Amino acid sequence: MINLIVKAPVSESERKDFKYDFDQPVITIGRLKENDLPLPLSTISGFHAQILKEGENYYLLDRGSINGTFLNNQRLVAGEKKLIHDGDVIRIQSFEIYFSAGAHPINYDSGATVQVARQMVMEVLGSWESKSQDRPRVIIMGGPNNGKQVELTEQKVLLAGRDQACDITIDHPSVSRKHTEISFTWSGAFIKDLNSSNGVYVNDQRISGQQKLHDRDEIRLGQQSSNNPIRLVFSNPAEALLSQIQEKSITDGKTKVDDGNLQVPPAAPASAGASPAQIPAGAACRWGNGFLRRRTRWRLRLYTLVEI
Repeated sequence: MINLIVKAPVSESERKDFKYDFDQPVITIGRLKENDLPLPLSTISGFHAQILKEGENYYLLDRGSINGTFLNNQRLVAGEKKLIHDGDVIRIQSFEIYFSAGAHPINYDSGATVQVARQMVMEVLGSWESKSQDRPRVIIMGGPNNGKQVELTEQKVLLAGRDQACDITIDHPSVSRKHTEISFTWSGAFIKDLNSSNGVYVNDQRISGQQKLHDRDEIRLGQQSSNNPIRLVFSNPAEALLSQIQEKSITDGKTKVDDGNLQVPPAAPASAGASPAQIPAGAACRWGNGFLRRRTRWRLRLYTLVEI
């Protein structure tokens, strides 16, 4: 089930929310009434964009519109699919579309409060134990294995290349037999070029040696001459959720997240005793029988936000 909340301008100073539920693999968006989601504005193309479901994943596609489709303020390349997650914001001209693929969509009317952030974080933390699609993974886009997902774990290094023995095989002459490896540790996911002949590209920029990956980074191995290269997409929904929380400058009078920095109030006098909220964020890993030391950095920051 796909839940969309459309924030539409009804006057110069007022916006109104319209909620839509869809249970279908393709949702078309555009100016014409034939679309599943019609947006009646002259500067919007007749068939402007669409949301696609492939396997367990959802993608946004711009259908060659004149004025563009924006995902989290980044304009899409026409005809190129982009992976989307719960909470993503699609902007088409003056319309904002909030996307959710869950049974219980986020209530965007209530504003960004710490209580909302806690609920969002706890839902993601709880889902790691049961929903494999919410764990860090690599998704293959294109080729015979289009849509295939490979989970990342701390115990295994993912190998990609032309060799059939690789975890991800890309059968193209410009791809080396063992082209790249992707690893996942407590500090995040990393990709490494294994001295390939034609390079490893992350978001169309060639990397040198090893580089950290972030949610929705797109990876290309060689294939410079290919018109439709096979790409690998790194997906980490929890990192995306944390980014959304940090960008909203959440304040409850005690804790503030602004521009990615967790701020806590000054420590109480020593006689009052120390509490988790009074421990500086940089020292949080020393708190509590090593429990936090076993978590990744972004999980540590999530946990700190929830507990104070």
